[in-house]
Amino acid sequence: MIKKFRTISRLLVLGAGFLGCLVSSVANAEDKVVLKVADIFPTTHYILLEGTQKWMDKAVELSEGRIEFQYFPAQQLGKAKDIMSLTKSGVADVGAIIPAYVPEKLPLSAAGELPGMFNTACSGSNALAELTAPGGILYEQEFKPQGFHVLYTNMLAPYTVVTSEKALNSYKDLAGLKLYASGDAKHETLTKLGATPIRLSGPEIFEAVERGTLDGAMLAYIGLPPYSLDEVMKYGLTGVNFGSTTVTYGMTTEKWNSLDSEIQKALTDAAAYASNALCSYSDSMNSKALEDLKSGGAQIHVIGGDEAAALNRELEPVIENWTKVLEERGKPAKKVIEQYREAVSKHE
Repeated sequence: MIKKFRTISRLLVLGAGFLGCLVSSVANAEDKVVLKVADIFPTTHYILLEGTQKWMDKAVELSEGRIEFQYFPAQQLGKAKDIMSLTKSGVADVGAIIPAYVPEKLPLSAAGELPGMFNTACSGSNALAELTAPGGILYEQEFKPQGFHVLYTNMLAPYTVVTSEKALNSYKDLAGLKLYASGDAKHETLTKLGATPIRLSGPEIFEAVERGTLDGAMLAYIGLPPYSLDEVMKYGLTGVNFGSTTVTYGMTTEKWNSLDSEIQKALTDAAAYASNALCSYSDSMNSKALEDLKSGGAQIHVIGGDEAAALNRELEPVIENWTKVLEERGKPAKKVIEQYREAVSKHE
């Protein structure tokens, strides 16, 4: 009888242990947070390698493995202009949201894309992070009404203009050229300088230049190698910021609120880490990309002194017109410009 009782006791203990492991496994499975990320950049792009990938890796680390990402690059889940809608509908949990591609939804958030708004990627990125955080003017005016929480932001390095065949000895040489540019702000800048802006996707630029249907592009020097444009661009300008592109990654407010505080903190802290890493990389490598292009034989004209002052005077109406148009639509564009410049000044 005693032997039988001990056997039953051992079975009960083993059974309880098995049940405990089963419950623990179920709890661990439920504890995991899987986030599907829809991106527009190819896997070779520095924004992914030096920014988004570091954000995801750091978030996994800080959450001690609770966060798991399913990553879809290069517009695999949808075109750049559709990512915001796809994220809102639940096709993705996190989406790369580029205001230039959705001006009807985020017109004010393109403020950093206007000429001369900042001098370094880090000062622009830090200003953008400030204004898109809860309480910031861009969050309150645009992302919050759209039902989005901004996770991670970046302003690309200051843009310039490069061409394949047309020598650039002054900014006035841009007149009459057909140049790639994304977004209304950059289109207005080129139009003001007498050029014709052409809207294409990044991968389409190389082919258009080779066919001769495009003379060049408005991009940062660091943005040339990912699309092999450093192989075809022979002339360029430097010394003045012609504009930039705003990059944000966000999820719906509903999805954000469904996450527990530990997961939210991991995502937020990882974003600060990755944004700083990316903008630092952008600033250092933009200079290197310029030197590499020059080493390859490209002729670069430096805009400075009186020419820079004249160009800035010529482009000031671009900002004034952008502000006027949005103010007439009831948008606080003037306040956005003021707060953006104030935030930039703290980081330059």
